[in-house]
This record gives sequence, structure tokens and C-alpha cells, in this order.
Amino acid sequence: MTNYLMKLKDRQKVEIVSIDMWNPCWAAVKAVLAQARIVVDRSHVVRMANNALERMRTRRRPLPWLA
Repeated sequence: MTNYLMKLKDRQKVEIVSIDMWNPCWAAVKAVLAQARIVVDRSHVVRMANNALERMRTRRRPLPWLA
């Protein structure tokens, strides 16, 4: 990803970058486009929230064989 970003023309003019929350992606953007504001892609935030809620729901659900 860093190589791709380095090849962008006028990369110093990039103001906002929408990315997912994968650490290598964040690192590449911060390294190459330090001036850019990072915005997290909404779909990834919603997916993480849904996964967390599902984990909590399944932990709290009583086990049928113990009821």
C-alpha cells in the first residue's frame, strides 16, 4: 500500500482518506499522507459493532443443557 500511495501524483494535496481499520493501512497513510485526515469507513465500524454485540449476546445466552 505504501508503494501505491508513493506513486500518487500530487499526494501532498490529499486532504481526506477513507480507509478501513487494518493497522498496515493506517501506517501507510500516516507515513505517506501525513497531512491527510483519516476517516474510518462506516461499513467497517458497523461490522465491528455488530460482531461485538453478537459475542456479548452469545456469552449471555443460557446454555440449553444447563436450564
